[in-house]
Amino acid sequence: MARDSHGDLQRPRCSPTFPYPTRTLNTEVGHVAYFEHGRGPAMIFIHGLGGDLTHFEHLAPVFARHFRVIGVDLPGCGRSDKHGRQSLARHARAVMEVMRGLGIERATLVGHSAGGQVAAEVALCVPGKVERLVLINSAGLRSYPALLRLGARMLFHPAVLRRILGPSSMRLLARVFHSENAHTRAFRRGAMGRPREPLLSELCKVVHDLMPDLMQPTVHDGAPDVSVPTLVIWGERDRLVPLSKVRSAAARFPRGQLEIISDCGHMPIIETPAVTIDLMQRFLQVQAGFSQSAAG
Repeated sequence: MARDSHGDLQRPRCSPTFPYPTRTLNTEVGHVAYFEHGRGPAMIFIHGLGGDLTHFEHLAPVFARHFRVIGVDLPGCGRSDKHGRQSLARHARAVMEVMRGLGIERATLVGHSAGGQVAAEVALCVPGKVERLVLINSAGLRSYPALLRLGARMLFHPAVLRRILGPSSMRLLARVFHSENAHTRAFRRGAMGRPREPLLSELCKVVHDLMPDLMQPTVHDGAPDVSVPTLVIWGERDRLVPLSKVRSAAARFPRGQLEIISDCGHMPIIETPAVTIDLMQRFLQVQAGFSQSAAG
């Protein structure tokens, strides 16, 4: 049975400007860190590979005006449990355990990158628990040749990753964004201000563990079985997945719609948060009568 340690309040680990404290929930997959704010229908934010719940600091305060917003640190990330091998199934289980532990019967799931693949997995595993899906530059929308998958396992070995990410992490981070603005500069400054260890070691391990799952087209293949309204948001200049692959995959959702953000890279939640919020509000207005006042 999940048990919530409500007394264990801490500042989020990776962003000094994130507005909400972190709590800890003890679950069957280890302790899971999360934040919670607001009242109303539940909305759960799920971050991408090697990220953490603070990646939603621009979105969460807006939607907390009308929703009970929750964000999780997936296992292996942020302040959550680091033990054992991470997998797509374990991450999906962590989200379901948080829902169970917090008494959430149904929720809108908002997933970015690898978090989108996790959100879709939850929707496929427990369809009755998911109200809507918002997939932002989601993983799992394309397939990769077997030879490339095999090569990736060697490339993403923790020892190799340390040699790559150590000297070039800031250059790689810059490629995540297409344009330079106050949000992207603040995000990079925050990344530069974090201690190198243990973050680098943790990142290398979680990337190595998850890469085999992330290179599988689970969202693409499972899309026809996702019965809930689904919004796919995509930064047009994402270097990771070609837009042509996204269009064909998004069309496979029975109740899906695709919205493309021009001149934006892989992280619309940081690079273009106002546009991302607007697209989500329009989607939620149609699906749930979401008030326009939330954009104020």
